[in-house]
Amino acid sequence: MVFANPWLLWGLIALCIPIIIHLVRLRRLKTIAFSSFKFLKKTAEKGARPKQWHKLLIMAMRLVGLLMLVLGFAMPACNKAQLQKNKLLVGVVLDNTISMAGKLDGSLDFDARKEWVKKYIAALPSYAELKLISSSSFGGVSNGINKEDAIKWVNEQNVNSSGDKISKLLSRLLVSMQKESGVAKQIAVFSDFQASEVLPGRLLNKEEIPVKCVDFGIINEDNLGIDSVWLENSMLLQGEKAKIYFSIKNYGKNDNSSIAIKLYNNGVQLALASIKCKAQDKSVGIFEIDLPAERENMWIELDDNGFDYDNKKYIYVAPMPKIGVNTLGQNNMYINEVLAAQDIFEQSNEAQTSICTNCSPIELQKIVNKVENGGTALISFSTAADYIKQIVGVKNLEKQTCNVSIAASSLSNPFYKRVYKKMPENAEMPKVTNYFKSVSGLGYMLPIITLENGDVFFAQVNKGKGKLYICLAELNKDWSNWVNSSLFLPTITQSLLPNTVQGQLYGTLQANTPSILNTTIADTRNEYLIEKDTQKWQASLSQSPLGTQIYIGSEIEKPGVYSVINKGTNMPVDRIALNINEKESEVAQWNHSNFEKLMGTVEWQKTGDGLSADLARINIAPKSNTLWRLFIWAATIFFVAEMLLIWFNNRKTQQVA
Repeated sequence: MVFANPWLLWGLIALCIPIIIHLVRLRRLKTIAFSSFKFLKKTAEKGARPKQWHKLLIMAMRLVGLLMLVLGFAMPACNKAQLQKNKLLVGVVLDNTISMAGKLDGSLDFDARKEWVKKYIAALPSYAELKLISSSSFGGVSNGINKEDAIKWVNEQNVNSSGDKISKLLSRLLVSMQKESGVAKQIAVFSDFQASEVLPGRLLNKEEIPVKCVDFGIINEDNLGIDSVWLENSMLLQGEKAKIYFSIKNYGKNDNSSIAIKLYNNGVQLALASIKCKAQDKSVGIFEIDLPAERENMWIELDDNGFDYDNKKYIYVAPMPKIGVNTLGQNNMYINEVLAAQDIFEQSNEAQTSICTNCSPIELQKIVNKVENGGTALISFSTAADYIKQIVGVKNLEKQTCNVSIAASSLSNPFYKRVYKKMPENAEMPKVTNYFKSVSGLGYMLPIITLENGDVFFAQVNKGKGKLYICLAELNKDWSNWVNSSLFLPTITQSLLPNTVQGQLYGTLQANTPSILNTTIADTRNEYLIEKDTQKWQASLSQSPLGTQIYIGSEIEKPGVYSVINKGTNMPVDRIALNINEKESEVAQWNHSNFEKLMGTVEWQKTGDGLSADLARINIAPKSNTLWRLFIWAATIFFVAEMLLIWFNNRKTQQVA
């Protein structure tokens, strides 16, 4: 035998109370002989013996009655299957993602929507057992709880910006509910059914559990959002403006003729752009600015009639790192002028970037080793011609003496697309008087600058993981006036810069989703924190091919620029901008069909009068179990029998008296 309310079996302890009372009231009679009352003594004994039996029988009736009453309230059943026929299992999915709040910093809309959920729960039958899940349930379904605890659970839910999609929540809820068989089941989903939350897939509701959905709808369908922001090149040369690109997406159904996009730094507007965007399309814009020295709190924002949460995106433009350059070979004044003109370069003997003019074979070997391990090097032709032939993969190099110009077509090489915003027109090209020519093909060389006669003057050679740039002439005015031309500085500078185009400026506030830091941190085993406004949260670091990546917990929900702190030294090691996942901005009406593919037949409802009663109407009536009624009737019979015995005993006593 099993019980629906086994905790009520503790009431069996009450059976001890009548026994204790009987033992306390039990008195032993003293025998006193009276010569003149011996006949009266026999009369008393005859009346006392049946009275003792009556008391024991009354106590037995009372105990059995109490036993039947406790067992009845404990809801007995012959087996578990029969017990489950009286059970109603209700699954509730509460969408508490940011679109349900309408705005990121205010939750008034979400509080109002939670009231509908609580009304639905309150209208359910008293015997209902609920399993609940939300986007902030950390992937778990609650245990079966009663209505009162379910309402408390709803009250505790807050807006969450990094939860799982409704499709995943439903999958977990169904797995939990399908473990129980033979019970009446129902699922209620409360959501605005955004497109990103409901993805098409295979049928999940194979049991065909009745599903009722409350579609709250979105607050405004005229919505635009900042889709992404990136920096064209994080390595800026002296006097070069930063190019910050942004992408705007129109999630609405109408074209937008003009939307103002603003760039702020520490609350001060730096730039303003206006952009057009067609319905269901993206548009790209650009800010060209002089980066301020202090830029610890930058963001881009727009103002539309839709959601607020996707109108603002925080960015962090990290300080430009210094590029270490190891200069080898002969001292060259022209190279020194290039390095001195750009404050991003600094001399370092251990650097992976090298420049060598007139190198010896030993110096060239060191350079090649660094390049093969991922370094960058620039070399000019030297007396070590035999070794250079091996590097570039040609059999013979012959010195040429002539007067030939660099071909203007060289500026169309992709190498110069990162140098010039607009290609120079009618520019006077430098003259070359001496250079070395390969008479046996190009070998490994990829031409960058060619002469008008078609010979290679400046080329790239890929070696291992790195790049080697080579000039087939000495870098002085006796070989060419290239070193005095406007083409020399940008060519040399670009060959030394790492390829850092289109860098992302932020990460995403989403648990188990890493964001790439700006700084490479060698020791990721230490403990790290992220900090904002004196509040700190735990974080973890790891290495990836893209750099050091940081993982944050789901308890961080507010976007902004955070400092990354080494917990051991309590010193900042980097900063990172974190934003919410903006992929919730699709309109809801497009997703009913996708949802029905997952859940089968769905009953759609809107908020309004009678919603709670309609939702709480159970399509499957629970089957009754009569066993508990038998115990209640048995308890009633024993209590009536007890009352009759008491009445009979009292009447017998009066007759004896």
